[in-house]
Amino acid sequence: MYADQRSAKSWRDITFSAFDGRFDGIQERSLIAILLPKSHAVHVFAVCCAEDQTLKVKHISQFSAIATTSIRATREFVWDLLVLKPDHQLILLTHGLREIPIEVESNPNSFTSDDFIMDIESNRNSNPIIHVVRVGVCSVALTFASGHQARLDLPLSPSDPLTVGCLAVLAHCLTPDISFLLHCNFLDGWSQKCLSSMEGVQFDCLTTAIYTVFQLKNELVSQSNDPWELLAQSSSHQQFKDDPVLLRLHRPPDIKSFKPVIQMDSTKFSKFLSPMLYVLHTFAEYLRLFVTRFEDLMKLVPVICRLALEVRPEWADYWQRLIPDLADAWPMVNASRTSDVSSIIAIKDSLPATALQFANLQLQQQLA
Repeated sequence: MYADQRSAKSWRDITFSAFDGRFDGIQERSLIAILLPKSHAVHVFAVCCAEDQTLKVKHISQFSAIATTSIRATREFVWDLLVLKPDHQLILLTHGLREIPIEVESNPNSFTSDDFIMDIESNRNSNPIIHVVRVGVCSVALTFASGHQARLDLPLSPSDPLTVGCLAVLAHCLTPDISFLLHCNFLDGWSQKCLSSMEGVQFDCLTTAIYTVFQLKNELVSQSNDPWELLAQSSSHQQFKDDPVLLRLHRPPDIKSFKPVIQMDSTKFSKFLSPMLYVLHTFAEYLRLFVTRFEDLMKLVPVICRLALEVRPEWADYWQRLIPDLADAWPMVNASRTSDVSSIIAIKDSLPATALQFANLQLQQQLA
């Protein structure tokens, strides 16, 4: 790194921002951004502990910026870097150095706490942002050319335990680019829901993102509004269909349940579906060990069965037998249009491991 003479004289104004400290698949490392204010140059270094217990520093990138600050925005335990570019636009560096553009609508005449709105154009030309400084874990103070300040909150980390868990396990089986794409699709869908924390909203956004990124399109499930027909589609109606006590009673006619139909072309199979199925199945078996997580399991199983329909249909049958009440939430096993998946499947032909087998494996690993 080279510091020009003006930046060297203004060494008190040089800022350091640590971000993205995590295991990147190779080693535990953290990124450090050093901003030279006079030249508006940002140098990014990767810092890690070498095998000989010495500190190893490597210069990995350089770009221009007016200001930088680290905030905890998109991930609960990992910091991101908020950058004010020379054109006065804000970007968020996450998942390494991958960019998420941030556009804000703010009233520079007040210092407010609710100025964050995704995808809203602001009048940057007449009163651009000239400086940012962190004032909270996920909040920064914006300084405008007029001298006014506003507060920008970026609470982009989901709070739903099921959504957080699924994003964490999927990150272990996807490439960094695909993981970032899935995360961005989730954030885009969640922002359209005004970053709602209502039950089920965050996981629904994640499910939609998974289906969108991996082209798992389904037809909408048609539901009748007639209570009599809805009764015919209930599980109780099917379970007591042959009950001799009810033979003489007038019952609703049998109606075939509406199920999603696969529309995905078999030639567009994603090589990531197999590992995604395995990690989500393992996570679901883990949830089975906790009574308090049963509601989360009910939400996750239809997603697993949708993936299994493309990779291992018998795995969908496995979960359908465990939780039959959710049978209407996923396609039938024989609805798969896949003719030959042997070239992409990396999972054994046997049925998946049970929760007890998974617990035993975890115990063996801990004892080892």
